[in-house]
Amino acid sequence: MATLADNGGLLSVKPNDRLKIVLPSSAWMFQASQHPRVVHRVTGGSVTPAQACHAGTGCGSVTVYFEMGSRGNAVLEASCTDSALCAGLPASFSLRLNVT
Repeated sequence: MATLADNGGLLSVKPNDRLKIVLPSSAWMFQASQHPRVVHRVTGGSVTPAQACHAGTGCGSVTVYFEMGSRGNAVLEASCTDSALCAGLPASFSLRLNVT
């Protein structure tokens, strides 16, 4: 599993592994993979609602699953689509993958 704490990092995974990414705030949108043979999204972006909405929490979190394909390198990227809901959080998320 990866979280906002992994932002800007590198993760080594194996072919056929599944990766769960959970980001705080409901305002995150993942970009399509530029290397779909290396990594592809398995599920959309499910939102887990929060009890109350506050700046920086965005009313919950977004959970997305990715599956690794062939060996190679890829980058998963997401951006916050509402700056008010992401107050105090980075505006973007990036995680480099090394599928070996």
